[in-house]
Parts: sequence; C-alpha cells; structure tokens
Amino acid sequence: MTMHGTTFVVNVRVLAREASNWRGIFVDLSGHAPEPATGTAATDAWERVQAALLEALRAREGVIDISDIVDAQSDAIGPPTVSGVLLDFPCVYAFPTESMSSAAAMLSSCSLSVHSLECRRRDGVDNESELAYGWSIPSSLIMDDDARVKFEAAVATWRDVVADCLRSLGFCASHQVAYTAPGSNRIAF
Repeated sequence: MTMHGTTFVVNVRVLAREASNWRGIFVDLSGHAPEPATGTAATDAWERVQAALLEALRAREGVIDISDIVDAQSDAIGPPTVSGVLLDFPCVYAFPTESMSSAAAMLSSCSLSVHSLECRRRDGVDNESELAYGWSIPSSLIMDDDARVKFEAAVATWRDVVADCLRSLGFCASHQVAYTAPGSNRIAF
C-alpha cells in the first residue's frame, strides 16, 4: 500500500479490528491543546481510517495507492492519522489534512515523550545503533487512570511486538524514551 510516496506493508489484522479493541489512543489536535479523542471522536477517527483502507483493499489488487482515498476524506483525517494506524503506533494524532500546519505548530510548542526502538546487528559486524521506529505523545496529555493503564499496556505491547520482529531479523533492540522541552521540536507533517 502506498500513500503520497510512502510504502506500507499492511497488517490486515489491524484493519479487521474494531475501534473498541484497538489498543492505542487517538490524540485530538483540533483544539487549543492536545487531548485524548474519546467517545464519538475516537470512534469516528478509527472508522474513517478503516473505511478508507477497506475501500482501497476492495478496489485494487497488488500495490494499492490510497492517496486519492485519503485525500477524499481530508476534511476528517489526514495522512499522519492513516500512517499512525498503519504503523500500529500506540498514539495516533487525529486531525484533518487542512489542519496539518496548526497541528504541527501545536506539537512543536509542546513537551513530548518520544518513544523509539533502536537496533543493531546481533552478529557484531556493525555495532552502530540505528533508529528503527518511533512515535511521540504530548507529555502534558491528561488521561484518567483507566486510560493511562490501557495506554501503558499498549506501549508495552508495541515495544515487545516490534522488538520481537527485529530480533527475528537478527537485530538487538532497545526501547528509548526521550523527553523534549516545549519549543525544542520542529514538527513537520
């Protein structure tokens, strides 16, 4: 599957999940500050992404370009939202395409917790660590206790699944969390 020049290998199981079974959270960037998208907003974001992807899968075989389908829903979801779901990030930013500049500015002004997995070859040929995969969440995001427990479990699952995949390919993996100060990031979508 491709979208605006980026290629994704799609996990069909992710597409088949219902919003209530998805282990991550959507973060709404349409207001004055990042906040968890809850209830209808979260369900709507999930359903829009899922509908776009399922439409693409039904319409074509082989490599599927979903750019036109995502662009047709640009009033509700943007490419970063679809990318976050396809990459199975525990935190996915939900906002329409037309709000990409303001969403980037909002995240640039926030302190962020940046989660990443670094890897290096197990055989010792090249011991340089490389960034394999990463995502962020605003440090100030307020979640109730139940949501925080669910989110922490999602992070642990994400870390374990990706680390296991990297290990199966002959890499050692380590989970890193960096905390950035407000204004120290320049986010661009």
